[in-house]
Amino acid sequence: MAQKGGKPRMTELRDGSVQVPGLTKARLRLEGLLLGGVPIRKEDGILINQSKYVKDMLTKFGFLDAKSASTPMETHKQLTADVEGEEVDVHQYRSMIGSLMYLTASRPDIMFAVCVCARFQVRPKDSHLQAVKRIFRYLKGQPRLGLWYPYESPFELLAYTDSDYGGARLDRKSTSGGCQFLGARLVSWQCKKQTTVSTSTAEAEYVAAAQCCSQVLWIQNQMLDYGITFLNTPVYIDNNSAISIVNNPVKHSKTKHIEIKYHFIRDSNEKKLIQVLKVHTDYQYADLFTKAFDVGRFKFLITSLQYMSLMLLHEDIAADLGYSCLSDLIAAAFGYSCLSDVIAARSVIRTLLLLEVPIGCYCCSKCHSDIIDALCVNQTLVLLNGVIAANQAHGSYYC
Repeated sequence: MAQKGGKPRMTELRDGSVQVPGLTKARLRLEGLLLGGVPIRKEDGILINQSKYVKDMLTKFGFLDAKSASTPMETHKQLTADVEGEEVDVHQYRSMIGSLMYLTASRPDIMFAVCVCARFQVRPKDSHLQAVKRIFRYLKGQPRLGLWYPYESPFELLAYTDSDYGGARLDRKSTSGGCQFLGARLVSWQCKKQTTVSTSTAEAEYVAAAQCCSQVLWIQNQMLDYGITFLNTPVYIDNNSAISIVNNPVKHSKTKHIEIKYHFIRDSNEKKLIQVLKVHTDYQYADLFTKAFDVGRFKFLITSLQYMSLMLLHEDIAADLGYSCLSDLIAAAFGYSCLSDVIAARSVIRTLLLLEVPIGCYCCSKCHSDIIDALCVNQTLVLLNGVIAANQAHGSYYC
């Protein structure tokens, strides 16, 4: 290609591929635009989050000053059609649901709550709007949660599946939930209301297991393109009856009413593509996608899904340098203790600036908060750059 106007041109390589100058930077910028955040790369893993998108969404719908909630959904108050309830603006309701649905790409903790609220988009009532607002208030309190993908982790495929028997109050249909891991990395998750009414808990669990199995088979086929073969993939279920139905190929009168399309899981089990295993209910991580929980159980589940906060990630950077918290590191940088600390602090501040996170959020009340809270992100970055420039100009390094 000819070069015009002084712009960088594309280069055609010998293998027929095309190399574009600056593609890496453009790709990273595109990732940030699409996700509404920036993937944070560390020596031992990657943190994927949409914190910037969360902030923009809270600003758009006026929840920046709202009171935060500990969970995205109440446990004692289930949503119904609420025929006699007050109607709300359907366009605003759908806009809020659409924004939340996009966020579920990196926030499985709100998956179930969003899916439940999305069932009432035809004629939303005030009770449904209050449930959606609670999700926003939860995001207000946890805007920087993200999925942590460690480099050092066994590369094996495993899945969890569960169901909430008759959880939908409108038609008494069950909700299927499932999640798939590659080692300790959460790579896929599902929450979907079943199309038929289950007559027993075992049937609901069996249908959910079949849906999870189809997702596992799809992941297996995708990994074949990379030369990786997965066999006997563990699928963990917390219902003994559903496991017995899968392992027993004989058709009984009590299972003949189950639709034929769900019985392919038996064939997959016989071909050793999967293996169904029993897991205790306390360690059934797919529970997060089937029902609402109290604070204690909810925090346990999101921790098990390798959730991590940006705050924890930056505190790890400070700990690696021998400081108790991030505010100690920044205060030491202002105190000209060591140039390497100043450079490390600047790297952290740049990340916070990119994510539009105020430094005050990362400072505890006991550690130099009077110094940090008086500065905004831009002012802090300017000061740190000045410290580094002064050291380079005089050729002296504080150690």
